Amino acid sequence: MKVELTAESVDKLMRAELSQQLKWALEDLANLDKGVTVNMYTYNDPEGDKVEILKDIEAFERIMSYWKVP
Repeated sequence: MKVELTAESVDKLMRAELSQQLKWALEDLANLDKGVTVNMYTYNDPEGDKVEILKDIEAFERIMSYWKVP
């Protein structure tokens, strides 16, 4: 079975996925600020998690700013 996707479809899928990942990272960061431990990257180190989540947020935003269909 062969499935063909248009460039526009791939663009829409990628933007949706990146947006969802960014939303979740922002929610995790907000939870850490509220004192909720997410243990996403480290065990029992909320500040370490915060540093890594901020890196992810920056990466998602950068990718989204450059992403476009040729």
